[in-house]
Amino acid sequence: MLAPMTFGERLKNLRNLRAYSQLELAERCGVSQRHVAFLERGRSKPSRRMVLDLAETLQLPLDARNHLLLSAGFAAIYPDTPPETAGLEFADQAIDLILTQQAPYPALVVDRLWQLRKVNTGCVRMMSWLTGMPEDQAATLLVGQNLLQLMMAEPIRSQIPTGVAIVRRLLAVSRRQLDLSLEGLEKLDALEASLKLPRATGDEQDIQWPAVPIVLRKGDEELRLISTITTLGTPTDVRLQDTMIESFFPADDTTRAWFKGQ
Repeated sequence: MLAPMTFGERLKNLRNLRAYSQLELAERCGVSQRHVAFLERGRSKPSRRMVLDLAETLQLPLDARNHLLLSAGFAAIYPDTPPETAGLEFADQAIDLILTQQAPYPALVVDRLWQLRKVNTGCVRMMSWLTGMPEDQAATLLVGQNLLQLMMAEPIRSQIPTGVAIVRRLLAVSRRQLDLSLEGLEKLDALEASLKLPRATGDEQDIQWPAVPIVLRKGDEELRLISTITTLGTPTDVRLQDTMIESFFPADDTTRAWFKGQ
């Protein structure tokens, strides 16, 4: 767990992660290098406006902006609202529409740490086929689980030959999405450690596809899919910025026919 940080410590940490010198950050933010140095050493106390300017200059995700404000003694300004909150129902409706329109192909909603929030009927059918569970049990299994941990747990792990390569790439997606969210990156490190991935080998890179396919095998049947990841374009809410929609598409005619026949 991250030790509590002063504003100056947090600012220095974020600046170093962005690979800015004090001078570069100062020039980008329109202040003197001396002022940035004093802020990091705790010799100057920032105004609320200064904190917001620094957060914008560093291009922090919303949760990191809140943490920076709190460390300076100011209230967080970006809400983290639960689903179906009045005023945000349009966003939830848009997400539900994407899930519905994606059927019969799978789609799911996750946060930036791949915690499953919602799945569509195509995803439930695919999991039911893969596990042999009735669809209602498969739906219960999915929501609330961590997608990466699910993929790396038996018996599912042995049914996804490209699973390790896929998980490595999804972890990389999370690192890009979390960016300078220090608390989020700490949780991601813990998640990655829990997966106990084998050491990367050159074989994982030797896949002759423009995108690494998700290969699912059960008996003599094999499904191949590729996926896209969608995020909301201009969120001002932490939960909405934390939301990703992964949509799956058939990567061959056999897979297309399998889903169309369900």
